[in-house]
Amino acid sequence: MKKILVIKLGALGDFLQALGPFKAIRDHYKNDHVTLLTTPAFKEIAEDSGYFNAVMAFPRLKGRQIFKLLKRIFFLKSENFEVIYDLQTSSHTSRYFYYLRLMGWRGEFSGIAYGCTYPHKNKHRDLQHTLERQKEQLNDAGLFDVPFPDLSFLRKKKASDEVLDVIHSQRPFVILVPGGAPTRLDKRWPLQGWLEILKRLQAQRITTVIIGGGGEKNLNDAFKPGQPFLINLIGKTNFVDLAHLGAHALCALGNDTGPMHLLALSGCPSTVLFNLNASNPDLCGPKGKKVCYLCEKDLSRLEVDHVWKNLLEHKTEVLKKDFKG
Repeated sequence: MKKILVIKLGALGDFLQALGPFKAIRDHYKNDHVTLLTTPAFKEIAEDSGYFNAVMAFPRLKGRQIFKLLKRIFFLKSENFEVIYDLQTSSHTSRYFYYLRLMGWRGEFSGIAYGCTYPHKNKHRDLQHTLERQKEQLNDAGLFDVPFPDLSFLRKKKASDEVLDVIHSQRPFVILVPGGAPTRLDKRWPLQGWLEILKRLQAQRITTVIIGGGGEKNLNDAFKPGQPFLINLIGKTNFVDLAHLGAHALCALGNDTGPMHLLALSGCPSTVLFNLNASNPDLCGPKGKKVCYLCEKDLSRLEVDHVWKNLLEHKTEVLKKDFKG
């Protein structure tokens, strides 16, 4: 039995887009022991996926923590992995290869580290979308059946009672994701735009579900409970909840943030708002059955009417039927 290591740290969106490659590796090594090295935030979802025999979750190293890095490398060498797939492909994870080689490790390595066994050969890989780039990387390593990410395993777990109440109410609902990483405020559409969209949805008697991180106090203050056709779930959802909500919502509208990846991959028709000076949807945008991007170099210039028109015209037939305004 071979011992295989997969490395994927990343943010939520990056991690979710690696689920297809995870399955490809699992299928290629059906009778072998496959371990994932990731961060604590993704340990549970990795275990739930069923793609790994074991999941190692270590905090990400910051700056020049050379002692901690070497300690981690010594640990990985002691595990005697025969093949390592570096799906993070950063300068940091490439150093794993270099240090392991210096310590005498002679296993196979897929990534971008100079001299590795299976290098991703495309010189323009940085211009590829994450899904395309990872698929091609595995192709170069001899794995050719790389599926689209599948989140159905999340919906096999029970959602929270609050989320089940939303779903079982049988009322059509739209998801709004007005927040994002606290360090990337430039990737957010101004709050006033979200409040206007909420107002228009309320006028159409469409229930709006607001989701976000627990630390987004300004959003909690803006979307106070008790308003008609508003359900505030900020700080109250996990990955399982979002997968269930995404599978039942009319659509989702959100900033370029991790939960939009999860909603889109759950089959939810999704519109994602991009600041082109902050990120490029061609390289890292959420993917799903029905996903579109509204882009501006400054999101404060994105007009409410344009976003609203998108909800009316570019979503499902259910939306076209329910929204008359």
